[in-house]
Amino acid sequence: MKQVLSVIIVIITTVSMCGCLGPHSPDEYGFVLAIGVDEGENNTFCISFMLQGEPSGKSGVSEGGAMIIATEADSIFSAIDAFRTIYPHYLNFSHAYAIYVSKTVAQSELMERFFEFAPETLSLRQSVGLIVTDCTAKEYINERAKIKYVNLSEIGQELLKISNTTGSTPVTTLLDYKAALYENEHDAIVPSVLIDYTLEKNETGDETSGTNEAFAQPGTERSGSETSGYKLISGGETRCTVRGCALFNNGKMVGQLDVPHTQALMLARGEFRKGIVRIIVNDSIIELDVKAKRRPSVKIDMETGRANVKIEIRAQVITDENGISDDDLGAIEREFADEMTQKLLKVEEICLQSGCDGMKLARAAKKCFLTNEDWENFDWQNFFVNTKTEFDIVIELTQNIYLRHRGNRA
Repeated sequence: MKQVLSVIIVIITTVSMCGCLGPHSPDEYGFVLAIGVDEGENNTFCISFMLQGEPSGKSGVSEGGAMIIATEADSIFSAIDAFRTIYPHYLNFSHAYAIYVSKTVAQSELMERFFEFAPETLSLRQSVGLIVTDCTAKEYINERAKIKYVNLSEIGQELLKISNTTGSTPVTTLLDYKAALYENEHDAIVPSVLIDYTLEKNETGDETSGTNEAFAQPGTERSGSETSGYKLISGGETRCTVRGCALFNNGKMVGQLDVPHTQALMLARGEFRKGIVRIIVNDSIIELDVKAKRRPSVKIDMETGRANVKIEIRAQVITDENGISDDDLGAIEREFADEMTQKLLKVEEICLQSGCDGMKLARAAKKCFLTNEDWENFDWQNFFVNTKTEFDIVIELTQNIYLRHRGNRA
């Protein structure tokens, strides 16, 4: 009986392994790290795959970086078929961390057509992210592939780290995008990135700063630039930069926000964790370490179309040993509340003009209906573009006095 059970366990284990890898050995696979989607000719796609190079050691790190293969195709499946004739390995998508879509595709009917496939047909993870590129997707992932050391265990966590430490971008998975498209409760916002070609070269010819999107450096925006974002550091190998977020409605990109306004939208959505916000008070630049105190309270009057969003924030200003007077602290608090309100009003204006319910007002509106059927029959889109939102910003401001340590002379 024990021998029979052993045979059954071996068979089950073997079948499970086949389900993960297919009828081929691991050496026969090319692991896709990222997918790029651009507009091709004659209403087709230009599809790029960033593939993991040969690993060295147990860390899963590739000394050769990554390689890019690309082709024009009608769908991702026809692209896979085309790659089989030129690439010696079977493509495996179980390690893919992101799908990069160019702004041109995101703004067109190609967006919905490309994502007609079900993620499980490619064994894509539920956490695979969706990202919009200001440049072509192929250009962006080519820039990303310049990173010499690519670690599978870390590369998929980059935008999540940025979102958690700066609040400058959302984290949107493919499933999030599709849920927003079909659930009729809010519209998707998707992280937006670009290649910063303005970065200067150092004496060796390398960029002075680039990205490893895991280490966002707050406060490096290019002032006055609509496309300003966080310059990120990865040993000077790439120039990839967080641009903010793209706004969607009915599955298509309809607008875009820079980093400061993305931070405001993230606060209104209850998805902002912490980040650095700069304000100007009495001609001085003040840095605030901002954290959301709790999720915002959202209410809407379905008769008047007026909404109220209450946002509670903890903010801390770092000062020297002299500290800040109560009067100055009050001035900083008022200026911060006023500036954040102005940013939220601008975000509301852009959302209403584009028809994107990025602040998730629909979720509050749905609670006013007795049944799901009543909600489904309601013309929310037409109602939404005529709403007016009041923002109530409550700030708990403190100061953190930075003490310099002085050594004793001998």
